[in-house]
Amino acid sequence: MSLTVSLTDYRPYLPGMAGVLLLDIPPGRRGPGLLLHRYSFLLYCSDEERSELRARLSAGGTLAAAMAAWQKLPAPETDRLCCALLAPPMPGLPHLVLCHWPRDLAEVTQEDPDDFNRGTYTLEAFATLDEATDYVAWLASQFPAQRCRLFYPATGAGGEGRAAT
Repeated sequence: MSLTVSLTDYRPYLPGMAGVLLLDIPPGRRGPGLLLHRYSFLLYCSDEERSELRARLSAGGTLAAAMAAWQKLPAPETDRLCCALLAPPMPGLPHLVLCHWPRDLAEVTQEDPDDFNRGTYTLEAFATLDEATDYVAWLASQFPAQRCRLFYPATGAGGEGRAAT
């Protein structure tokens, strides 16, 4: 069964950062297992992937099939936990925290390996900026400083971004 969703693009603001297509699921399909019980997402690692993903979603078919195939694509490797705060591109949308995990740290978490999108990414959504920044601070405190890198947008959505550590 085909499902019509609203797409919002959280564009990366630093080279090498993944982007997020946030999918606003219709009210009758929302619930546990979705970000804030409302949103799903797909990650893209290049402009080419972004274009292909948008084309696939526009072509119809089932959202579940598109998501399952996309989540199995390989992701770039990293040697540090990189957490990026993604500001909402418009009012009313959530603040996102995108984390790119090195495989060795991902393996020592208590997360289910299936919770890692594309094998090395996690994404959390928050209603407020304070909740998002508190989460980033907590997560960074769980690992040695030399293994973490935090990124915050400099000017909000579409800003240049800056590294905090």
